[in-house]
Formats: sequence, structure tokens, C-alpha cells
Amino acid sequence: MRISALRLQDFRNYTFQEVELGAGLHVFEGRNAQGKTALLEAVYLGATARSFRTSKEADLIRWGQEAGGLHLSMVRDSGRPRQLTMRWQAQPLQRRILLQDQPVRRLADFLSELPLALFTPDDLELVQGGPEMRRGYLDLLLCKLYPAYLEALGRYQKVLRQKGALLRAQSSRAELESWDQLLMQFGLNLMEFRARACQQLQPLLASLYAELSGETQELRIEYEPCVKGDFVEALRRAGSEEWRRRTCLVGPHRDEVQLCLGEALVRRFGSQGQRRTLALAMRLAQAEMLLEIGKERPVVLLDDCFSELDPLRQARLLRWLEGASQVLITTATPLELSPEHRLYRVDEGRVCPC
Repeated sequence: MRISALRLQDFRNYTFQEVELGAGLHVFEGRNAQGKTALLEAVYLGATARSFRTSKEADLIRWGQEAGGLHLSMVRDSGRPRQLTMRWQAQPLQRRILLQDQPVRRLADFLSELPLALFTPDDLELVQGGPEMRRGYLDLLLCKLYPAYLEALGRYQKVLRQKGALLRAQSSRAELESWDQLLMQFGLNLMEFRARACQQLQPLLASLYAELSGETQELRIEYEPCVKGDFVEALRRAGSEEWRRRTCLVGPHRDEVQLCLGEALVRRFGSQGQRRTLALAMRLAQAEMLLEIGKERPVVLLDDCFSELDPLRQARLLRWLEGASQVLITTATPLELSPEHRLYRVDEGRVCPC
């Protein structure tokens, strides 16, 4: 998959902008706060229906405007063209998504349309942040690959919210048990998907980390489910404590994913350089798994990642990127580029090819 054109209208600081894109590597260079990251944000929205910068969709509309939007022209690896449009209205806040000029009713109908991997400076939290960051990493990957996972995750989260409300209301144990059955049903499904995903990620992640870092230590990704034995028994044992604390303590919403170099946890004992390299490797492994299982080459987005890498790691990353279908990079500092790479200058909401 690749994007052939991106069009923005009253999106962030862009009044109107159309950018034509090809295969290979594209670099968007410019000072901070000029609109570089907004370009990647628009593509990410087209792939996930959510922003990686804000939870408030009103922020996407250019200041002072009543509406804004984006349009992606895409080409599948088979050569088949695809068109995606997203529009936001400010008052009242509304969003509309069109795929092939048809309204998208369900996220499942849309989420697998554009395979994509994004790295931002905040992705360091994938390694050193709390377990919810690593669960989110797996969830997004699995939702892109498997509509069944997206459905199971949505149902699990709905049951979890309902059980939490009952606990806070101090409902009867009998009423809670009926929700525990659903929690277990959907939870076991999520756990099976996550365990299999970690097994599939292991060789990809280990190879990429070694390639980027030049280190020989073995890297492991280990799935640690909250429930290690019988789910029913785990719920029974936790019942009194859940009642006392009025919150759900058992289920995949409390899973952990450990990242180890040798025998050491990277989030505790890894250097800053190792953590950053591992976070980048996790995103590239995501791209490789999307290709391996989804059979469509993903678009790779890198937001200001080169400034935190030493020259050797920069060179290794560029070598990997040469094999990708399409790569969009933002940077505030000039990069050493080959003649075949496309360079754009971004200044005050305007994009100009160099």
C-alpha cells in the first residue's frame, strides 16, 4: 500500500494543501511548529480514525473555522486505487468518514484499510512506561490485522465498564457473577490473540533490534497474562478484594508484556539509547508483521526520530527504510539523503518540494 496524494483543508494550521507522494522515502524538513507532524497525523487518522496527538477532535479544525478535513488517495500493492475522506464539523462536533465515497458505519469496516506503523518521540514510553502502553501496542496491531480481535476487545471493554459500575454500586454477588462469565469469555479470546502475537513478534523484534543497535545480546518479548491459571478460580479469589476496592482486578486489562535483554528488563536496566532503539524496533516489527500476515506493505511514519539517534544508528535505520514501500519522515535538522529520496520544505502550513 502507498499513498499517492494527501489533501488537507482547514486541518490544523493548513488552509489548503495537496501533497503528491510516490514510493520510497519522503522527508519533510522545517522548523518546529510549522505543520510537519500534522502531515503524519492526517495519515495516521486515515489509518486508525484517531489522532496520536490529541483526544479532542475539535483541535483538528483550523482555528476560527467551522469545519475541516482530509482526503487520502491510496494505491494497493495490487494496483487497485482507494479513496478515503474524513470531515469534521465544529458545532455541534461531528465526524464523517467516507471510503470509496461510501459512509463508514463501523470501525471494523475501515481499520484494516491502510496498514501503517508510526514512530514518535513519545514511543519511548512503549519500553519505559506502564503496562498499558505495551497492551495498547498489541491491541492496535491486532485490531489492524484481525476484525475478530477488534470485536472481542470492544465487547470486553463494555463488560469491564459494566462490572466496574456494579462494583461501585455494591451490587449483589449473583449479579456480578453473570458479568464475570462474559468477562471470562471475551478475556480468554483476547489472551489467546495476544500470546500468539508475542510469539510472532519475537523473531522480528529480535532481528530488528540487533540490526539497529549492533548488539549481540538476545532480546525477548514475553507475554505475562494477569490470569496464569483457571480464570474462574482467579475471579473467585479476587472477589472480596474487588468488592473492597470497587474495581476489576482480574482480566487482560491488567496483562503485562516484558521486554528483556539477556536476563535484564530493559525498562529498568536498559540505557536510554537501548530503550529508544528498542521502541523504534517495536514499530518496525509492527510494520513487518502487518506485511507478513496482512499481505500488504505498510506505510511507515517517523516523526522526528533521527535527532535522538547517533550517526551509526541513523545509517542502520536508513538501510532498513530503503526496503519499505513508502516512508514519511519529519525532521527539524537536515538529513543526509540520496538523490532518489524526496525532500519537502514545510513552513507555516505550506509544503513545497525541494
